[in-house]
Formats: sequence, structure tokens, C-alpha cells
Amino acid sequence: MTKKYAKKFIAGAVCPKCQATDTLIVDQGVTPMRRECVNCGFQQAQGEALQSSQESIVHWVKPGEKSS
Repeated sequence: MTKKYAKKFIAGAVCPKCQATDTLIVDQGVTPMRRECVNCGFQQAQGEALQSSQESIVHWVKPGEKSS
């Protein structure tokens, strides 16, 4: 049996490329996890998010983990 990973929307998130709100999804089925904009196709891996400007940093929360 294989695990099935869902892409989940990030509520209230703004795409750093097209500035659209509520269009970013997190894909947990790949390593490293990545976020993607369904509006413009922007993609960013988890490690790349940490290297970006302070404006676009996303806190990655794993399933079952409480956000701070």
C-alpha cells in the first residue's frame, strides 16, 4: 500500500510572484516539500524559502504539529 499525499491550500498566503491571495498550495508528496501557486505556476522548495527575503518566508508545519 502506498501513502497518498494531498496538496493543501495555505489560507491567507500571498504568492510572492503574482501577489494573488489564497492560491498557494503545499505539496507534501515530494522531498523537500514545496509550495506552488495555482494562479501563475510559481514554485519554491522548503529550503529555498529559508534563503529568500524575510517578506516571503513561510513557516512549514508538518501534519500533527502545532504552529507557533
